[in-house]
Amino acid sequence: FTTLGPEFNSHRMVMDYVHKAYKPAYDNYNKLSRYDFQPARELADWRNDIMTKWSGIDLRNAHIEIKDEQDPEKTGREIGLQPAWDDLNIQKKLIRGGVTRQGIIEEYRNRLSG
Repeated sequence: FTTLGPEFNSHRMVMDYVHKAYKPAYDNYNKLSRYDFQPARELADWRNDIMTKWSGIDLRNAHIEIKDEQDPEKTGREIGLQPAWDDLNIQKKLIRGGVTRQGIIEEYRNRLSG
């Protein structure tokens, strides 16, 4: 029981909520509410723009080839036996549908992170 006490108690649970949820939400609110909520409006406009144009984005003719010579140091840092990004030849045709390349990358990262 003495080893479980520090892991399963209400004080630790409340502190987890404070540090992992409430404090980040509070900080995010303060960041977005500056200047009469201008950052929040800009974020909402950007999200709306991306969402209305997202269906027009298309990745076609994607071809990924692993180079014959891979950098063993970089390959060792990857999870499992996946090649490092530098060891891939990636060819694709990206139809952006009016969205900037950076906008697509940011939205894709957001979707991956949940």
